[in-house]
Amino acid sequence: MEGIRLERRGPAAIITVDRPGVRNAIDESTAEALAEAIRECRQDPAVRGIVITGAGDRAFISGGDVKQYLGKGGGRAAIYAVMSRMRYVLEQIYFCPKPVVAAARGAVRGGGAEVLAACHWRLGTPDVSVGFVQVTLGIVPGWGGGSILVRRLGEARALPVLLDGEVYNGEEAVERGLLDELVPGDELLERAVRQIERWARWDAAAVAGLLSIVRSSGSLEQAMDFESKMCSSLWGREAHLEAMRPFLSKRGKK
Repeated sequence: MEGIRLERRGPAAIITVDRPGVRNAIDESTAEALAEAIRECRQDPAVRGIVITGAGDRAFISGGDVKQYLGKGGGRAAIYAVMSRMRYVLEQIYFCPKPVVAAARGAVRGGGAEVLAACHWRLGTPDVSVGFVQVTLGIVPGWGGGSILVRRLGEARALPVLLDGEVYNGEEAVERGLLDELVPGDELLERAVRQIERWARWDAAAVAGLLSIVRSSGSLEQAMDFESKMCSSLWGREAHLEAMRPFLSKRGKK
């Protein structure tokens, strides 16, 4: 898989964007490799969660490979096709039925911030810096990450991040909701894998159901109805009955 590395560590699959010479910028071949790796992880029942990180300590993902983008012929239609490849990757991350954890260090810029937003849990080192800087370049996010950010944070919190084009340090990124936790650099991957291991204790279908509930759209009433249907679909399966047996046994002794 050109531009990435895929390895297993217990129940976690670790996908590393491995282009440190260009601060892990994403070109077309890397986008295709990312999509393939995520599909592979989604289909493997032994994989209970995915960690996405970048090679080296300079950058998580610095965005799209600008040289390739600027050298793209075919006008706007060609650029849209390139953007759509990474939009598909972000869709695969955001809608993944398994938890996806970002492990970020160094620069997280533009498209890299979009990938970060798509992940379900986001860890960063104290030296991380995060910026949706697209507006400073006269454009908007192009991989769908701006829309994901609005869904995650709400309009009131997301809009300043998108409009200001600021680069936030680690503590500021946590305050803004762009990161969930700061972790020392030498513990970053271990902490990410440990988070996957923690969630891997639970039934895979139940975890997938909770992720679906968190991502459900529509009105509150529709979301609540979806939640009831999801619970009903999981009720009575062997994993549910097995978890309930100790509780039912105690009730029978009273």
